[in-house]
Amino acid sequence: MDHDESIYGKGPTRKVWHIANAIIFFIIGIFISPWSPDVVDTVGTFLLEVPKIVSIENFKKTSNFIATGRVEGEQVLSIQKDLEPRQTPESVLTEEIELQLEEDFSNANPPEIGTKEYYRQHPDDYPNEKRLSEITDEVYTIANELEFWNTTLLLDIIFFESEFRQFIVNDIGEYSRGIVQINRTSHPEVSDEQAFSIDFSARWAIDVINQGLERKEWYTTMLKIENWSL
Repeated sequence: MDHDESIYGKGPTRKVWHIANAIIFFIIGIFISPWSPDVVDTVGTFLLEVPKIVSIENFKKTSNFIATGRVEGEQVLSIQKDLEPRQTPESVLTEEIELQLEEDFSNANPPEIGTKEYYRQHPDDYPNEKRLSEITDEVYTIANELEFWNTTLLLDIIFFESEFRQFIVNDIGEYSRGIVQINRTSHPEVSDEQAFSIDFSARWAIDVINQGLERKEWYTTMLKIENWSL
């Protein structure tokens, strides 16, 4: 009779020892890993697999089986899983509240009325006196730099096209942008950022006028200017 048989007996008695040992380690596993939501499923699988993958002798010698999941270098079963934070209703709600607080905080200090950033957020609003003065001063500065003297025509075009609204967009049957309403279809090479720039738009308009193309570019506006000046 070998050592295992003298201790554990044969046949049914041997199976009873298998199950008894497994139950003992099942209980140990619960106390060792109370944080693991999968411990019951894992150890249940372990109960079925122990007789197949490890001998009674090895099982007897390995008291830390559940903690390590290894028996004498042989990978058997691992119940130590990488636990990731679980998305519970409470955690989802917390994230939503944090996002709402961030949004409320970002809106807590809106840009001051009359600033460039204010009109970027409110493109349909007409510029106040301060902002209107800033735009016209910038246009005059660019005209002087380019030695363009017909500033009256340039400012009239800006007035009839956009009424000095820097970020205005006309998307009714077209898509025209900025103070001189540069059409995206006719001028796809001009980006929105460029069209919304006072500096770029003023230089672009001066170039059109210098080429004598103002009537082609702003036909309706040119008719208004001509009738208005009568």
